[in-house]
Amino acid sequence: MFTDTRRNPWRSTLLMLALAWPGAATAETTAFFRATHLVAPAENLDTGPGDRLRTRESGFAAGLGRTALAGGSLDIGLDYRYTRYELDGPDTRDWDLHWLRVPLTWQRMSGGQGLIAGLEPGVASSSNRFNEPGHYTSEDLDVAGRLLAVHESPRGLKWTAGLVYDRRFGRPRLYPTGGAIVTAANGWTLRLIAPDPEVVFEQSPRLRWFAALAPAGHRWHAIRETAGLDFDFEARAWRAATGFELELRNELSIRLFAGREFGRRYRLVDDAGSALNVEAGDATFAGLSVAVPAFADRLAP
Repeated sequence: MFTDTRRNPWRSTLLMLALAWPGAATAETTAFFRATHLVAPAENLDTGPGDRLRTRESGFAAGLGRTALAGGSLDIGLDYRYTRYELDGPDTRDWDLHWLRVPLTWQRMSGGQGLIAGLEPGVASSSNRFNEPGHYTSEDLDVAGRLLAVHESPRGLKWTAGLVYDRRFGRPRLYPTGGAIVTAANGWTLRLIAPDPEVVFEQSPRLRWFAALAPAGHRWHAIRETAGLDFDFEARAWRAATGFELELRNELSIRLFAGREFGRRYRLVDDAGSALNVEAGDATFAGLSVAVPAFADRLAP
């Protein structure tokens, strides 16, 4: 479902990890699974008349459980994303790109004060390298992290501030984050946290509406073996989306969403070995996701 390759040793490995992790079977569980698929139609590139870019994206986020650690709790998970860029015009192939991370999130709350520390080691590379774990080098490593201080007030207001390190702006970057989460009595939740704010309205226990803005870039280690190419494929963009999530039967929910991706720029290398710095037109996208249990996601700041 998540990759177009005919042989992928990660499939069985991911399944065994999800089933074997002991936290998934404990009474106190944060286990969840959410799968997402997104498509964006072809939009023009600035490389020449008729040059276009299409995007497909699939992936999942899974929570495998929680354990006590150092006076707090440690959550363990899996995040995977497959992105396919189909290019018409530039002298380069279509690119199939993957990233896989193991999120580790430690948090401790006491008296309305808290600390959250997260580390997400993983890999990010093109298909021909991602499917060969025995050939990974330091260029394939993809590590993200965050450190947040949290303050909760008795009136449904939560403040947070800290630092984040990841590739959501394309190249690896350390940047500040912070803001407030406001929970109102009429079903509204305002997550006013930079750089990815979100507004949620709970119309009923089974139906939620949302609108969100977030950076949508990444960087992968890309290899074109036949041409002897080895480079960093970098994508930069922002996504604004809105949609709803509906709880179905058996603790299952489905989310439908659509939006606009803008500020799209890509750095890659063509088949001749020349560097390309490509800008794409804004794209409308649509997607869906399913979650077990219903509405499952990471709800921490």
